Formats: sequence, structure tokens, C-alpha cells
Amino acid sequence: MSLVAWIALRRQLIDDLKTYMDDSFSFSLADRLLFYEPYQTFYPAKQTRLLQLWDEIRLPHDKAKQEFGCPLTVIGFDVDPNQMQATLPPQKKSALVDELHRFGLV
Repeated sequence: MSLVAWIALRRQLIDDLKTYMDDSFSFSLADRLLFYEPYQTFYPAKQTRLLQLWDEIRLPHDKAKQEFGCPLTVIGFDVDPNQMQATLPPQKKSALVDELHRFGLV
């Protein structure tokens, strides 16, 4: 996935692209949408261009994973770029505290 991210950043000029394992994410202004024909859906321009790159190199992807909006869950955190904050949902916080107790760290 690192090579694909490099191509997206350096060759396709999709700026501010972040990748964690096999998840890619970024940010965009709400009014910058492009239509992605295969899914018959409007997505943020950067996301649409990334999907087009994946199509070009035949990298499989699923419509169900193509999320956008605010807030958005990114690697388990609820991210709200408008509020400039990332929070851990209550159930995940509770699970984290339980694990800390289990390891004797709290």
C-alpha cells in the first residue's frame, strides 16, 4: 500500500493523503465533490481521484468502505475536522480502561 500511496501523492498529486495499513484518508472542503461513475455516487474530489487510480492499477475496493462526512471514524477514533478534535467513543474508552486494569496499569 505504501507504493500506491506514493503514486497517489507524487504522480496523481492527491495532497494530504494519509494511509494506515490498508486504510487511506484525507480531508477536503465540503463543496469539492466529483461523481464516481462505477459507484454512481458523488465523493470528495481527492477520494474520487484515489478511486480512479485504484481502478487504473486494478486495486480492488468496495463501495461500503468509501465513507466520508463529519464526524468520520478513522482507525477507531471519531474525527471531526470542523471541531479540530478526535475522540474515542465511550464503549472503546471503557474497553481501553478495562484492558489497563487487566494489565495492572491503573
